[in-house]
Amino acid sequence: AQAQAVVAATAQLLIVLPLCVRDMLAKVVLSLLCASLLGAAQPISDEDSEGCTSLLQTSTGILNRMRPKTQWEEPLSPEEVAEFEKDMRMPIKLWLGENPDLNSDYFVKFGISRGYGELVFWQGVLDVTDYVESGMYGANMWKSQPGFLGEGKGPSKTWSIEGSTITSQHLDDPSSYLPDDAYCWTFGWLKGQGLDGSLMSDKTAWDALTAQECNKIGEALAVDFPEENHTVYRHVMWNRVWPRQLGCNVVGATCAPKMTKNNLREHVYRKCLFGFAPTEMSYCYSRASLINGTGIVHH
Repeated sequence: AQAQAVVAATAQLLIVLPLCVRDMLAKVVLSLLCASLLGAAQPISDEDSEGCTSLLQTSTGILNRMRPKTQWEEPLSPEEVAEFEKDMRMPIKLWLGENPDLNSDYFVKFGISRGYGELVFWQGVLDVTDYVESGMYGANMWKSQPGFLGEGKGPSKTWSIEGSTITSQHLDDPSSYLPDDAYCWTFGWLKGQGLDGSLMSDKTAWDALTAQECNKIGEALAVDFPEENHTVYRHVMWNRVWPRQLGCNVVGATCAPKMTKNNLREHVYRKCLFGFAPTEMSYCYSRASLINGTGIVHH
């Protein structure tokens, strides 16, 4: 019983290792441990082998609680849940390097039901091939929401970021229009900000343009927002802050802190890392235009 407890504890330690390392070391470590527990100054005898086999089966059962991630299906084991939470907090670039066969769909599949409901907006984004259609769908999505006030019936608000003052006209969906106006304007992705919208119908060209835009965003973030800050967990938690906090940027508001351009860039940058920023850029371009450099009107 004592030997089994030691092997079980060793197996639990192996669980936290990366899969490639764990699989390589598991049999070696556990075999050596088994031999040691049986007083194996000499090679393991036939009489002892049955006991070792039993111990190794016990440890293998523990290790098997962690399936390869590409094979995960609900319900997850406790060990797999712990691994998922670790992945949520791992820098995205590092996670992608360690999990080349997975993408953002992994976080959607196992995250929404575990309290990360904001990931619902990542569903299907990697499958989009028609950016014109997806942009229009995103732009019209808010019009079916319960809080929509009607075309052209919402209030106008003036807000400022880092010295620029913009007026959003007719915030017909008060919960989304102001945050997304500031968000899209920050990147220069509204119609009228110089983006070549004709490329949207050419997937290859739009992808290439988005890659250039993402590079600029990454460069702007590099000093104040190092790569270790860019995790899926941070993305979800920050998404619960910045849209509401933009209310402090409305002219006349007395609350703080006010949002900066980098506060908004960090949100889209994580979409850049996962490769679905082209859908975000088409959404921005399709939803609104910048008029005379100071006013935003919605399509």
